[in-house]
Amino acid sequence: MKKNIFLALTAYIPFLLFGHIKNLAGWEVSFVFYSICYFFLGLAFHKVATRPIIYHSIIISSLLGYAIFLYTEMSSLYFPAITPATFFTGGLSYLLGYYYRRNSIGKHIVLIVLFLVLELFYTNYFVRNYIYNLSINTLEKEYLLGMTINVPALKSIEGRLISEEYFANKVLVLDFWYTKCGNCMPKLKELDKIYEHFANNPDVLVASIVDGKLSSMEETKELLKTWQFKHPIYYDSMGIFINRYQIGKNGYPVELRIGKDGRIKQSYEGLGNPKISNYVINSITDIEQLLND
Repeated sequence: MKKNIFLALTAYIPFLLFGHIKNLAGWEVSFVFYSICYFFLGLAFHKVATRPIIYHSIIISSLLGYAIFLYTEMSSLYFPAITPATFFTGGLSYLLGYYYRRNSIGKHIVLIVLFLVLELFYTNYFVRNYIYNLSINTLEKEYLLGMTINVPALKSIEGRLISEEYFANKVLVLDFWYTKCGNCMPKLKELDKIYEHFANNPDVLVASIVDGKLSSMEETKELLKTWQFKHPIYYDSMGIFINRYQIGKNGYPVELRIGKDGRIKQSYEGLGNPKISNYVINSITDIEQLLND
């Protein structure tokens, strides 16, 4: 009985680790990990299942639980691409493992490998393409466009006070984030590439701003020991500046591009991926256009 309970609880391991694996190794690896876990659960569950319906219901509940979690927590980012993808690949992997425990796995190893290859292709091509081209880097903040925004004095991550005048009369590319935003980290790496392109241009400032209401200075510094960025990072104490314009009300990351006149010209949410969306190339073109306005 104890063994059965322990095995049932393992059904939630992919649920708990999927996001962490994604942050560490990327979408493809997280899906392969997720699928392999459910495949081996299928193998194991058949071995101990005296009443299979109980074990099947556990798997279904874990898959449904994860789908509901993704939809409620990050619906604008993960649904409708990631939620069905996890449910489909996890469920199919489990059924494959359960079936091949009953039918000699050695005879069907080619089919199993083919399934994993097809799943990797599905994850890499459809899911990533859908996310980065359709769900991400879209103009989600139309209410901000054209608004005049005054960037106040902010602290640098080193603790220096940066005056309000420093942000004036420049084209500003500002990315807003907080420390527990897993999707913000890859975006900030892409922002580094834009920063490097304009690093010697005094008329352009590429930087990111941490929401101090969601992340303390200590948490931010600790995170930056792992994630090291080239662009300057500023800290909005208590998120006062961010809250004034309701910049993060629909989630993070959020990128604002502000002209020299102080008006918001472009506003994006989500993250970029150079393999799919040409985020950096398109961004450089857009920013150079702002310089000419």
